[in-house]
Amino acid sequence: MESSNERDFEDKSLRDLFDEVDDLLSSGKYIEAHILITSCSPLPAERFGWLYRAALTCYNEGFSEDIESNRLHWLRKAHDYALEAHELEPTDVEVLSVLCSATGKLAEDSSMFDKAKYGFKFQKYLNKAIALRADSYEFLHMRGRFQYQVSMLDPVDKKIAKVFGSVPNASLESALEDLLAANNVSADEIENTLYIGKTYDAMGLYENAEIYLKKVLTVSKKPECAVEREYVEEAAKILESKNYLKDS
Repeated sequence: MESSNERDFEDKSLRDLFDEVDDLLSSGKYIEAHILITSCSPLPAERFGWLYRAALTCYNEGFSEDIESNRLHWLRKAHDYALEAHELEPTDVEVLSVLCSATGKLAEDSSMFDKAKYGFKFQKYLNKAIALRADSYEFLHMRGRFQYQVSMLDPVDKKIAKVFGSVPNASLESALEDLLAANNVSADEIENTLYIGKTYDAMGLYENAEIYLKKVLTVSKKPECAVEREYVEEAAKILESKNYLKDS
């Protein structure tokens, strides 16, 4: 039978490991953090904290990957860890944030079949998150971004999506409302700024779009990860289109 001293030692060791993983995550050493967290098997009482950190290591590594297949691999692992953690603690907002973000990015970057599958999962998770914290920057941004993505689906994409369920009602106007609300909560976040610009662009409001797309180029002088670099590249590419060419 396990003695109380042995249990206290194990708990203390796991707490120390969690602290070390948190330090590695803060330092951007995501692979090292993942190796460390997966090197132990937590007791049931500590499994939630273990799953949350495992999800974070995979999520952050996924966003650091330039190669799409590697990114999807890590995001799928992040989704699985975060989903198990969510099932243990359904009202934990931090876990829901990781789960929604990983699933949403999978919906954006996967093949069309998986895009639809993850899109419906994302909508389910996000509805739970919004119900818990409707004024969250992250959740307002994700909902606006999702509405933008749905609004931009072509007829073929919508047909594929209907295999998994009814395509949700969405409009560029409602997307913009959420994105601007997110901007009011936390101004000039690079991903939100990009999607405000993209939404204005899709609405044909090019002067407004240009303001936000140019902001993307200056919000982050040195993008922190591969995904942020892609945001900057996307904004620059849109600004090169004929809608933004000034008469000489």
